[in-house]
Amino acid sequence: MDNNNKRKQVKERFGCFLKNNIAFVSLLILIILFWIWAGPNFMSRKNWTYISQQLPVVGILAIGMTFAVTGGYIDLSVGSSLGLAGYFAALGIQRYGPIGVVFGLVTPVIIGFVNGALFAYLKIPSFVTTLSTQVIIRAVLMIISNGSAVYISEGMATTGKSNNWLTNIGKFPYVFFIALFVLIIAHIIYNKTTFGWNLRAIGGNEAVVSLFGLQLMPFKTAVFGLVGFFVGIAALVNLGRVGAATTVSGQGMELDAISAVVLGGTPLTGGYGSVVKTFVGALSLVVLSNGITLAGIAPSWNNVAKGLLLIIAVAVALDRKKIGIVK
Repeated sequence: MDNNNKRKQVKERFGCFLKNNIAFVSLLILIILFWIWAGPNFMSRKNWTYISQQLPVVGILAIGMTFAVTGGYIDLSVGSSLGLAGYFAALGIQRYGPIGVVFGLVTPVIIGFVNGALFAYLKIPSFVTTLSTQVIIRAVLMIISNGSAVYISEGMATTGKSNNWLTNIGKFPYVFFIALFVLIIAHIIYNKTTFGWNLRAIGGNEAVVSLFGLQLMPFKTAVFGLVGFFVGIAALVNLGRVGAATTVSGQGMELDAISAVVLGGTPLTGGYGSVVKTFVGALSLVVLSNGITLAGIAPSWNNVAKGLLLIIAVAVALDRKKIGIVK
């Protein structure tokens, strides 16, 4: 009996360790795997510089998604919002110069507040709400852009100012420092403010929190507005990295963001999480894509690998006691 109890305790401790550190474990396994599989090029300085340039967009999106998922919500519109925000930012820069980035920041925040209001006040599940707005936003982007890309370099002729400042933020090391700064600010909001404490409490038990006088509907709306703010930052970083706003910008990135959040150990049922671990989860996804490419594997296998990784992460991190209350 003593041996059985010891085995049970070891098993429970290992399960707890894996649940709390799945992001780091996944990253370590992927690094070792591709170091062996893809050869020394994978660990080269050039390759990790490339990874550092790819990480910030999905990392910042995932940080924003962490706030939604912690509350037990989901936002499937972040990819489309990023595309529309980038388009308006590029147009604003063309016409007004650097101040035009405001259009890229404000657009996804407005979208976020609309999502939050539909979810909170009309009682439409966040999954349905944001799935609908995802389709609408992408369609609007296609219509107003007429399928054409907008290049920020074209704004130099209109404003007479160089846009090198924006393209520079898309390069290493600036883009990585920006991502780290956003991560620090998000960590403070998530862990050191009343907003963050209330969010985790709502994700844990919304009914109990409402008894303490917290106005749930405005709070939920604000959560989606905050997600939109991070989308705006990610859109500007992406615009600087690519140098243009296209109709496919951000396409499919909502799933990468959700995967990074789950890999970071934040359960889809909400209640707790970590933006730092989410960022590590995002790094794992970028390393996965990069390693598959260097190993000479067909790109179509990338999504297969991401899907399997997501299933494993959900199986480890999911709080099965609350499986019926995902909003």
